[in-house]
Amino acid sequence: MDACDIMNTLESMVGMKVIDGRNYGASVKGQYDLDGNIVTSPDKVRFVIDPSLTKPDGSSIDVKDLDEEFLFGNAITVGGVSFKAGLV
Repeated sequence: MDACDIMNTLESMVGMKVIDGRNYGASVKGQYDLDGNIVTSPDKVRFVIDPSLTKPDGSSIDVKDLDEEFLFGNAITVGGVSFKAGLV
């Protein structure tokens, strides 16, 4: 079995792409590659939001508040996040 076969087997077992030298990121729509292709369904992506981050009204920020077009890089290297209209 070569490395490519092993990687394909692992990906089919876990249901998502594993790191393979290409850069991947994530969005509410799922995991994507840098060509913009969705490679993993949204139910396989997990976001962790610091509970100290709140909306102006004091309520907690939830994944549903994220702009669906906002893309996180392959590491958490963003200095800001885009929210749906109406959130600051």
